[in-house]
Amino acid sequence: MLKKTVMAICCTAAFYLASSHATTPFIMQMGSGYNFELPAKTSQIFSNPFVWEATATCTMLENKDTNDFPVFFKVTRKKGVFNGVKMSSGDTAQLLLHAKDKMKVTAAPGAEMELINIGEYTIRAECVIS
Repeated sequence: MLKKTVMAICCTAAFYLASSHATTPFIMQMGSGYNFELPAKTSQIFSNPFVWEATATCTMLENKDTNDFPVFFKVTRKKGVFNGVKMSSGDTAQLLLHAKDKMKVTAAPGAEMELINIGEYTIRAECVIS
């Protein structure tokens, strides 16, 4: 029994630590500010591990190549609010963000959302979690 338990833990750890995952997890931390980059044609998963709602307000930063950032947004677990629009698991949205735009995301406890850069250039943003 102990061997099976240890094997199950090792397999689980290997699965989560594998570099073959297409998305990068991002776990919110209250009161923190973050600068993040999302390269072209990649995705980032944002998770709220808290038992209360968390809100991230992000300001899109200028890019020397373009100031238009097409993104695809998907709620993968629970629910949240994206720029004032209520969304539930499975809901999606496609937006064209611009430099200096603000993007506000509120995530329910345990919620998970995926942001995909569908553009040709890296997206940079400054975010504050509250």
